[in-house]
Amino acid sequence: MTPKGFVSIIAGVLVFCDATVSALYISEIGFAKITSQGIRFFLTCLLAYSLIKGWNPGRWITIVLLGLGAILSILNVFGSMTQPVVLALFLVYVVCIAGLLTPDARRHFNRKTNSDVKNKFDVSQDLKCNYCDLVVNEKNLDSDLLVCPECRGLLI
Repeated sequence: MTPKGFVSIIAGVLVFCDATVSALYISEIGFAKITSQGIRFFLTCLLAYSLIKGWNPGRWITIVLLGLGAILSILNVFGSMTQPVVLALFLVYVVCIAGLLTPDARRHFNRKTNSDVKNKFDVSQDLKCNYCDLVVNEKNLDSDLLVCPECRGLLI
C-alpha cells in the first residue's frame, strides 16, 4: 500500500466516524443543532482533504484534535448512555493517531512535489539524521526503516 493510500484510509475512517457521531447526536438531541453538526462535518471533510493532499500542519492539527477527542471520550464513557459507541470512538481515535505517526504517514507528508525534484521519475528524497546530521538519500537505504547507517539515529 502506498503512503497516500494509507493516509487516505485514515481520512476516510475519520469522515465516517464524524458522520456517525453527528447522526447519533441528531437522533438523541433532535434537529435543533443540525447546523453545528453540519459545520463540524464540513470542517472534518476539509481536514481529511488536507491529510490526503499531504499538508503537514493538517496532520498535526488532526493529531491534536483526535487526542483531545480521545481524552474527552474516555472521560465521558462513564456518564454516557452510549458507552459502546464512545469506547469505540476512543479506540478509533487512538488507532488513527498511531497511524498518522507511522513512517508511512511521515513519508506521505514529507514527500516532494514534481516541481521540487530535478528528475520527474526519481521521487526519492534526502533524509537528515536527528543526531549526527548525516544526509542520506532515501533510495540508498537498505530497508524501509528510516535509521541512520552511521549512528542508528532517526532519519527525518
